[in-house]
Amino acid sequence: MRRLFIALAFLMGGFTACGTAAATGKSCAGERIGDTKIEDVQANLQRYLGKCVRLRGILADGRLYTDRQATLETNDRTDDDRRPKRSIVVLRGGKDRPLLVEITGRVADCGLANDAMARYQADHPEEIVMVSGFCHTSMETYFDKPIVRVLSKQPIPRLVAAEVPPSKWLLIEAPASLPNRDEAVNTARRFLVAIATRDETVFRKLHNPIAQDILDTEGSGVKGGMREWLTEAHADFVTSVAFRTAAMTILARPKPQIRSFVEPSDVADVQKGGTGAWRVTTCWCTREDCSGRWPIAPSQADNAPGRPYLCILTSEYALYPKGPVPYAELPQNTTGFAEP
Repeated sequence: MRRLFIALAFLMGGFTACGTAAATGKSCAGERIGDTKIEDVQANLQRYLGKCVRLRGILADGRLYTDRQATLETNDRTDDDRRPKRSIVVLRGGKDRPLLVEITGRVADCGLANDAMARYQADHPEEIVMVSGFCHTSMETYFDKPIVRVLSKQPIPRLVAAEVPPSKWLLIEAPASLPNRDEAVNTARRFLVAIATRDETVFRKLHNPIAQDILDTEGSGVKGGMREWLTEAHADFVTSVAFRTAAMTILARPKPQIRSFVEPSDVADVQKGGTGAWRVTTCWCTREDCSGRWPIAPSQADNAPGRPYLCILTSEYALYPKGPVPYAELPQNTTGFAEP
């Protein structure tokens, strides 16, 4: 059977999706373009596909959002969900902190590109075809060759609970009945203590179980690829110990404020008979009171400078051949939304 890999660049060069040309790959520099809105582009992809548009919004983590509320909307689009979104992917952009920007670029869409591949596959069953590049694993709309102009460098604050209906939160407090809640909290506390006391062995056991397993079975004299695991584990330890002061402050308090969070889908899964949340985020308040300031989205549990809390994410790690073992990490991000 002949194997054929259809590159995304080929799609942009003339392959059509539903009769509308895909993005050409040419820059929009020098073209006369009118302003439009993200919602309009997403609702009318056939009209805008391959054309240059100019949009304004918040650029964060490689995505342009209509406003702050849009950052809490689900971005993944599946075959059964073609609703307009209030954001669009910006390839090769948005690695800095969130900024108010104006972006000019050509509109391309992975959903339509994959639809075209599906039709081609149906007409050529003897071939194996697929879309490569970004659209190989995505169904989203995106900007091709974006031109970014920063409109303001003022820090953009994150959303807090009072600004968002609870039904829109992407992190909710873990119910006491959640099967693995207590275990997750205990794991998080062990990790917190390891950071506060600079206990690299416990840190490594929880954060990089395979590295600890290598030490237990091979000793510290390992070389090659195994040595890289140990080097990486130590580097993670060094960066996490930078939070030692905050960890010590939390542990020194008789009753520090603590909350454990999960994603709403995890609670729904348990209600349907699931065994527990895939991951739990446990946060301690580093101030006297964090009421109304706790994270309402995973991206806010990032331990960015100025956050009034310190968060640790816990889950399980599949360690062969032992099976699942506890896992913990301290998320670190310096390019998130500012603390209000």
